[in-house]
Amino acid sequence: MSLRGQIAAGYAILLAATVANVAYHAAFPPSLPWSVMPIFFYGFGMSLASPGLTLMVLDLFPNTRGVAASMQSFSMVMLAAAVTAVLAPALEHSMLALAAGQMLLALAGLLAWAPTLRRQPAAA
Repeated sequence: MSLRGQIAAGYAILLAATVANVAYHAAFPPSLPWSVMPIFFYGFGMSLASPGLTLMVLDLFPNTRGVAASMQSFSMVMLAAAVTAVLAPALEHSMLALAAGQMLLALAGLLAWAPTLRRQPAAA
């Protein structure tokens, strides 16, 4: 599978999971296992997309891959801290709000990745 294909498949899975999560919580009250199952598929999709995204970032800085990897890790940890400390508490009043926040973050990631499609060859 190409790098692009792997990332696209990952985003397709995680976006489908967020749509299912928002749709379920818009129609039904939270309950197990339906409230947790989309998170599993979101994690699976992110696990599929992450290696390719990491390689794309490292390829931007071929002479300083170590520094690029460190900065990417730092950025991911800081973003996770911000989401955990600020965004999640702001949305915790309802499962629908949390699901919508998850969807918005997934779409933001997709929008950040989309411009690279024009710059990278399909075989990459």
